[in-house]
Amino acid sequence: MEQGMQKEQLLINDIEVSPEIFRSYDIRGVADIDPLYPDFKRKPDLTARQAWLIGKAYGTWIKRSSGSKIVIGRDNRRTSLDLAAGFIVGVFRQLTISLV
Repeated sequence: MEQGMQKEQLLINDIEVSPEIFRSYDIRGVADIDPLYPDFKRKPDLTARQAWLIGKAYGTWIKRSSGSKIVIGRDNRRTSLDLAAGFIVGVFRQLTISLV
């Protein structure tokens, strides 16, 4: 196993994703800490690292389903950019597809 894959596996082993955040139509929960108004009392349910792992899983599913395009949307909250970036990097780690 190449060194990069070993490091990635260590990272994956360190990330926990709560099944409570998944709904039938989206993902819900407390997003990562707002960079402008951090509230360290609230533990986030979803971070950019977790979004990366979810993106890897989704990319694998798309690949197995012979998909070739995905659409990624987000809202205008400050945490959305990091979450979307994490997801996108995770998807592209798994396959090469068209991003609309």
